[in-house]
Amino acid sequence: MSAGVRTMPLYRYQSVAADGSLIEGAIESPDKQGVIDRLHALGQIPVRAELATAADAARAGDRSAARAGRRSLELQISLSRDLANLLKAGLPLDRALAVLIDTTASPDARRVLEELRDRVRGGQALSQAMAGQPSMFSPLAVSMTRAGEAGGVLAPVLNRLAEYLERSRQIREAVKTALIYPVILLVVAMVSLVVLLLFVVPQFQVLFADAGRALPVPTQIVIALAEALRRYGVWMLLVAVGAVYLAAWAVRRPAAQLTWHAWLLRVPLLGDVLAKTEMARLARTLGTLLANGVSLLNALAISRETLNNRAMAAAMEQIGEGVRQGRSIGSMMLEHPLFPRLAAQMVRVGEETGGLDPMLATVADLYDQEVERSVKRLLAVLEPALILLMAVVITGVIVSILLGILATNELVT
Repeated sequence: MSAGVRTMPLYRYQSVAADGSLIEGAIESPDKQGVIDRLHALGQIPVRAELATAADAARAGDRSAARAGRRSLELQISLSRDLANLLKAGLPLDRALAVLIDTTASPDARRVLEELRDRVRGGQALSQAMAGQPSMFSPLAVSMTRAGEAGGVLAPVLNRLAEYLERSRQIREAVKTALIYPVILLVVAMVSLVVLLLFVVPQFQVLFADAGRALPVPTQIVIALAEALRRYGVWMLLVAVGAVYLAAWAVRRPAAQLTWHAWLLRVPLLGDVLAKTEMARLARTLGTLLANGVSLLNALAISRETLNNRAMAAAMEQIGEGVRQGRSIGSMMLEHPLFPRLAAQMVRVGEETGGLDPMLATVADLYDQEVERSVKRLLAVLEPALILLMAVVITGVIVSILLGILATNELVT
């Protein structure tokens, strides 16, 4: 856990494809020669490769994450399933890609498919063509496709890949949907408080001022908050936005991100949900890769990259180093408090019995269900807490105003 997250430098490059078109992009590599070697492996002629600036790296990461979360996931699911069906029907790969190009309605998907088809016709394997578009195809998809090509079972592997991606999307969407109501409650509470302070409380300030008497402390506090919000509300908003921006910038730094993610895993209720979500993703990815013939070390490296929590990814990096030295995955997981102990024990049993990949599938199914139950438990606590907080805050404002009115009435009488 003490080790930081290893990241390779980002290089921006220009290259010429087999059809003569100019390609620009970014590749993570330990050095410039690694970029050149990778471009040669993709059948491209390197033109320029230079180290990207920090701003370039941040923008590239943001764009990659955005694409991976939206277009690329949909594209991988539809491409994998449709291509598997066409290959099962006996069509050659380039012809199957041409059929998909003719039938797709999305310009983005058509552009990606056309590039895949051109590269395949140029002599590249499908996995190589997919690796040439890292912003659209994940390492998981590339590795599984490569394993299917090597084993001569590309269609079944692509179908299995589509099922895996679809299941992952369903779990992610279920969690997002469950969090909509608490977010709405929080927004309503904040808007209600701002409306009270900006429009309701000022109506009573004239009455309180005319009373000429010291108001109760709660009333003074509410009036001071309303006055501050009226005078400095815009500045408060700018400061809040700036603080959020600075926090987001700081969290992008590997060391700060590692600390932040490790802390999140220790938060009551939330940490449990995050750990189980990551464990389900890790188990399903690793099990799927192993079941399709990917070597253990490569599968561990790819599975680590699919994790969103950098603390768990760093722990998996250490586990990968331990596996190189002959240690077992399950025993090393048991040494890390970040991994659920039940999952670690099941992984160790799978290794001992020689059935690691089916055991990992079982772990993934188990923790998918656990995530759903944990989210329900979290919401069962979060929703009443937000409602109670909203009621207490709004009631506090109203009561403070009533106390001020009572004080002025006593003065009149």
